[in-house]
Amino acid sequence: MGLTANAKVVHVYYTDGVEEIYSSSQLGVIDFRPDGTIYITAYDGSPLSHREGVMFQRVTVDDNEAVTGTFNETLQIPYVGALSTFSRNVTRINFLYPSHDPQGNSVTLSGSIIVPRNIMNGQKKARGIVLTQRFTTIHRNDIPTYGYAPTSAGVLANPLKPNYISIEVDFYGFGCSERFPQAFCSGIANGQASLDALIAGRRILKSMDIVYGDLLFNVGYSSGGYDAIATLRAAQTLEGYEHIHFDKTFAGGGPYDLAELYREYVTLDTLVYNVGLPIILSSLIENGYLDYSYEEIFTPIITGHIDDWILSKNYTTDQIKDSIGRDRTTSDLLQPAYLDLTSPESMLLQTQLAQLSLNDAGWAADPSERIYLFHSQYDEYIPFCIAQRLVDFLLANGYVQGSQLSNASLQVATSTTRQGHSLSAIDFFLHVAPCIKNWTLLHRD
Repeated sequence: MGLTANAKVVHVYYTDGVEEIYSSSQLGVIDFRPDGTIYITAYDGSPLSHREGVMFQRVTVDDNEAVTGTFNETLQIPYVGALSTFSRNVTRINFLYPSHDPQGNSVTLSGSIIVPRNIMNGQKKARGIVLTQRFTTIHRNDIPTYGYAPTSAGVLANPLKPNYISIEVDFYGFGCSERFPQAFCSGIANGQASLDALIAGRRILKSMDIVYGDLLFNVGYSSGGYDAIATLRAAQTLEGYEHIHFDKTFAGGGPYDLAELYREYVTLDTLVYNVGLPIILSSLIENGYLDYSYEEIFTPIITGHIDDWILSKNYTTDQIKDSIGRDRTTSDLLQPAYLDLTSPESMLLQTQLAQLSLNDAGWAADPSERIYLFHSQYDEYIPFCIAQRLVDFLLANGYVQGSQLSNASLQVATSTTRQGHSLSAIDFFLHVAPCIKNWTLLHRD
């Protein structure tokens, strides 16, 4: 990933405490390497003086973010059954922006602004921004800044082609922060990362004279559904984001309640998504949320391959499922103490996971922010009861549940067919698109 200078002054802060400053008249490109080091060249391609081999901590520019590249491409989303593949010509603007890691330290993250081509060239006006949360991915290349943007495709490239701009982030542990462990299901960190990307993205759009409209939506499915609710929660609970209000948050198929998800995986002894707990728990352990060794929780089937399968970011979830063995169940992967939900070890883990869940008591959810929750009753990855626990939490906080065409603060829908987790994403996006396209007709308040 490279940064092309678009500001007067660029500051590079290194992990050894040294700061270097470059003017845009000097700087050509900064290449961010996966190992956390930087290589800097001038406009003619010759190397500029820099701390070769020393990891960077963060990078800032005049207004705290910088465009790293602009690419013309086509978003595609394949629908199944009677529907064919749909596409949308877009311009992807990659950028860097300041945020925080899971421990609250300053860090530079990367993301993409995806602008439909007819908005980019002025033929259409954008009605607003959709802050889109990406699907589950643990491969280093499956990120928005590398062109992998299925969530944005689901919103923008569906048959209705709504006139919105999408902002989608790599999240901590990917893109320019690839040298760190990923922050999967790290609610506060991911929510803050999305909000910071929104703030930075708006400034970049304004600097490029792209009018981004008044409406703001927050959309995600699967782990993106979790991150959508985490982002809403962060906007309502973290200092400095009080000015951000979503017209609506659309969340589908998310693992909102981590403690209940753990209990369900143990109770069902599932083999369908045997990679779920290893990804979640390894992220929480690596980022300091849980103080466990892998040997305490997992059997050698997992402990012998944490670095290779998960932390290396060399494999997709499907490849890891194959490596674990599609016939492996939860009881094959967890130590006996964590298969007994009444054991002291398991009960402590459940307590800690509950504190990290989005529906814990630390959030007094604001019912003035509309939410649409979607979850298939036949979801084989994230059981339906996970969504129901979030619904119960929101209702206890003053949300009022109503029909999908009402102005109620909470709307809940399930798949209309006996579809599992992946195929239900289609139903989810087929609802989101007409809702945001016809928002002013449906909601005049």
